[in-house]
Amino acid sequence: MEACRGIDPYELVESECSENVKLWPKITEVDRLITLFIRLTEFVTKNSMKCLKSLEAHNFFTSGFVFGPRVKELDSDLVLVLG
Repeated sequence: MEACRGIDPYELVESECSENVKLWPKITEVDRLITLFIRLTEFVTKNSMKCLKSLEAHNFFTSGFVFGPRVKELDSDLVLVLG
């Protein structure tokens, strides 16, 4: 919680956060390549494929249990991204 400047992410209300994508942290091409490399080197298990086929995450989103990302600006150089 110290990294969040004393703010508990679980206690934030929607009105305290923003949908402004300009506040999102900057992601470089290197960050994307590292993420892609990690994904390509992961082992795929039968269980993970079963979860992928069920589209459970998609069902949560379309049912309204999951909302789009929100951002809370903590400092000029620090933001908290909630999903």
